[in-house]
Amino acid sequence: MKSIRIAVAMLALIGIAVSLTHAQEKKDVDKAKIVGKWKVIKAEGVPPGTIVEFSKDGKLKISIEADGMKLELSGTYKVEGDKLQTALKVGDKEEKDEDTIKTLTDDKLSIIDKDGKGAELERAK
Repeated sequence: MKSIRIAVAMLALIGIAVSLTHAQEKKDVDKAKIVGKWKVIKAEGVPPGTIVEFSKDGKLKISIEADGMKLELSGTYKVEGDKLQTALKVGDKEEKDEDTIKTLTDDKLSIIDKDGKGAELERAK
């Protein structure tokens, strides 16, 4: 009887381990949905209203307006699984980053950076 309980407990543990492994696998997002213009609703260090444009050919443009000043940044992006990889030209340097896409629908984009800080964007109209 004791060996049956041990076997059942082992099967339960294996089931939990398999479930956790599947939960931790990266999910694929529909990368075609990211193409277009997005408006920042909230993000730490980025003014609301900032426009982020993802083109079909992997190009990225960011238009920031704050305190009467305009700033345009350009670079490239790639979506792999649930990861958004970007490379922006800032002066003479290229700044690379990788964020996790939490939500990507026709109208909403939500990402989390490696420090756990989130950004919420909506499709620009």
